[in-house]
Amino acid sequence: MQAVLDFETRLANITTPSELRRDEESLYNLMTIKELQELAGFIDWRAFFENAIKVVNKKIFSKEQVVVYAPEYLSNLTLLIKEYNEL
Repeated sequence: MQAVLDFETRLANITTPSELRRDEESLYNLMTIKELQELAGFIDWRAFFENAIKVVNKKIFSKEQVVVYAPEYLSNLTLLIKEYNEL
């Protein structure tokens, strides 16, 4: 149980503070699926987006652009997940 609490505490510590989430311009980070995959490789983003829009049967390519609102959070989350996977 302590490990779960520790993980949740560390997860809360990497969350972008609310005062920084108010500036929409700084939050708008356009990047390709490939760039997102390099930033946060803990999930297959192309497959994720294809699954999300499977109803319209659209193919997603690595050059497709998406808006990422918290790249620092995703980068830190990737490190946190790697750390816990190594335990």
